Amino acid sequence: MARYATTRNIYSNIHTNQEVRQAQKSGDCLFNSTAGAAAVDLFVEEFPATRSWKQRAAYVYHSIPYSRKSAAAVRLALLALSDRSRFVRHRACMLLACSLDKTSLSKLRECTNHPDSRTRADVAAAIDAIECGNHNYFVDRDHSGMITLRFSSDVA
Repeated sequence: MARYATTRNIYSNIHTNQEVRQAQKSGDCLFNSTAGAAAVDLFVEEFPATRSWKQRAAYVYHSIPYSRKSAAAVRLALLALSDRSRFVRHRACMLLACSLDKTSLSKLRECTNHPDSRTRADVAAAIDAIECGNHNYFVDRDHSGMITLRFSSDVA
């Protein structure tokens, strides 16, 4: 029997019930705590067994704030690059662009011949962002400076 973890189950494994209730009351994201980096490790573990593309995309999306501080976040994105869902691959490219991790360039270059044109465009944008050292270029593909990609990289 395959184990299926939802984001709520992972939260409950990381946070005490009091922390969860307090975060829900205040509307805060549960990942703004020091336990967020531990969640990324759980996301990497659960990602291959997760059947829902929405859940896999959520794992990658919620790992973006940890992209520059957690090697597990980059591992998750590299794993997600070969996902069957275009949306999950898009989030993976976004995470890699935010990480500015030059070691991921070889894996990204392997995906430049992907059958899906939108994935090829995302991969090219992620490569451009990493090579230029500016994560904003993932969304600002013309380098106009008018579009920015904001994420909190100040989390623990």
